[in-house]
Amino acid sequence: MKELSSQDIVKIKEEKKVGYVFPFLILGAGLLFDVVYYFMSAELNLFIVALNSGIVALCLLIEYLINRNYNKDIESGVKQIEQGKIQDKERSRSYESGSGNLYIPIIGDIFPRLWGSHPKSSLIYYLTINNIRYQADEDVYNKVDVGDEIEMYFTTSSHILLGFGEKV
Repeated sequence: MKELSSQDIVKIKEEKKVGYVFPFLILGAGLLFDVVYYFMSAELNLFIVALNSGIVALCLLIEYLINRNYNKDIESGVKQIEQGKIQDKERSRSYESGSGNLYIPIIGDIFPRLWGSHPKSSLIYYLTINNIRYQADEDVYNKVDVGDEIEMYFTTSSHILLGFGEKV
């Protein structure tokens, strides 16, 4: 076990965002229902108050259930170390969606600014360790070879990969 670094805590908190977004979508749908109901009937009754309190309670419950393991990870303050053997290394090119226009070969050569831009590309590095494919940084990818033993850092409750350690 090792202590969590500040970068690890930031990574865990980024994972918690889904636990906040989903309840707010439900809350927004409930608010939309309230506005439509108010404009249709213009009265406030006990049913609407009970429905709104139920929606708020449901949103709080969903947020708690989604983020409870992440909160446990932050409270514990430690990460677990696992060792694994690298079985395969893979590098693939990924294209950013929406970054380029439709490329048409002939028209793209005539009007390169309108129809000739290509999408931005980046390389994504993967390591297959213990039959599971993990995304890795370029420096980790270049440091290790197939067959090496490597340390991996995971959170204790939610089992999120926080990073890679040294070769064993």
